[in-house]
Amino acid sequence: MMEDGWGRSESDVQTTSHVIQALVAAGEDKDSDTIKDALDYLKSKQGDDGGFLGVLTTSSAIQAIVVAGKDPLTYTKNGNNPLEYH
Repeated sequence: MMEDGWGRSESDVQTTSHVIQALVAAGEDKDSDTIKDALDYLKSKQGDDGGFLGVLTTSSAIQAIVVAGKDPLTYTKNGNNPLEYH
């Protein structure tokens, strides 16, 4: 997580992606509100190019989306999806 300058942590795509993967691995229901909210957060941070702020972060987001039982091809923005990001 990143610090916001006030000593508080704020969300970021990389951490959220890892948390989704960890929660599902620990047995969290893929349809839980926690997972849904986290996926919604990822979707809100998707760039117009279909990616998530770089190749490594995009690959983490793709992994989280798949682990959560969703299709990354449905994460499109301006006709672009994370699988086509480069």
